[in-house]
Amino acid sequence: MKFDLYKIKLDYAAVGLRKAGNFYSSDKDFIPSTTIRGAFLYPLVQKGKSDEELEEFHFSPAFPIGSAPSHALSPAGGRKIRCYFEIPNALEKWRNSSYSEVLKETKEALEKIEDEECLQGGSTEPKSGSNERRVPDLKPKVGDIVKFSKTSSVHKYVRVNMETLVQTNVGISKASGSSKTNMLFAYEVKRFNELWVLSKAGFHTVGNVEQIKVGRNSSRGLGLGKVQFVREVDLETPGEGDVGYCLTPCLPSFMGKTYIESEEIRGSTGVYVSWYTWDKGKRGGLKPILRVLNEGTIIKVKRTYELKELWPAGLNMLIKIKDLNDLLNKVKT
Repeated sequence: MKFDLYKIKLDYAAVGLRKAGNFYSSDKDFIPSTTIRGAFLYPLVQKGKSDEELEEFHFSPAFPIGSAPSHALSPAGGRKIRCYFEIPNALEKWRNSSYSEVLKETKEALEKIEDEECLQGGSTEPKSGSNERRVPDLKPKVGDIVKFSKTSSVHKYVRVNMETLVQTNVGISKASGSSKTNMLFAYEVKRFNELWVLSKAGFHTVGNVEQIKVGRNSSRGLGLGKVQFVREVDLETPGEGDVGYCLTPCLPSFMGKTYIESEEIRGSTGVYVSWYTWDKGKRGGLKPILRVLNEGTIIKVKRTYELKELWPAGLNMLIKIKDLNDLLNKVKT
């Protein structure tokens, strides 16, 4: 299936915020699909495009260049280790074997390499009476944004570490002209630099979007991004018996309809909250709160049904890849 690949140059932006008192913290190192879709389509709405003309367009989340969400078969080297490891063709191998067998093969491959930075969570000394070197227990972490580092017998990834700052806003009382009680707000802002994002093929011929505004406080200079179309890319969706990788949150069933029948799921769950601005007849104007499978979840698929129906809502973009490095090679900018 064809997609348009874009590169976004974005400095500081406040997205994915969670409120704790008067402090808004950012818990994501990427821009969610629903947020980036709104940012791309808003300039077209201003030009007079109708909802009906735009509802078919879908977007992946926007990830830092060279990075993607980790999955259960690209585990971290330890609980507090920033390095992640994946054997080549890990997802392809899981298709024909068990999860524990692939994880065991990953650990055996790690025993043959030396990486003091990433394996420091465990002893590098041989076991007593043995020449075997111990490595730390692998910790599968789903959805962490990781960047490719190097490859040998094992692909190595490093977790993305973004520069952040805290911006404060003060509410001023109209009566007194001074700061108002409980009106001091603080926002965590992240510097994204360059990101990649996929859209429906052909959007670049319709949209011709060159600049977007993302997140809060765009009037203060935050979240202004420059957009560049790179090329078309071809990604497969999984068929019967394949392994699928959730590039967006996945929702196996919704409102009595099944989208994904699975044999096995390895991942984590989260909460989806977003306005439906499409499908006016049935779901338009609703703001559902749903339990979904997070980005980076992997699924052994029995069969799928109309996956693309929920793509405009930022759900069920399930793709077939051999491993994480395979995806990153396909979306190189």
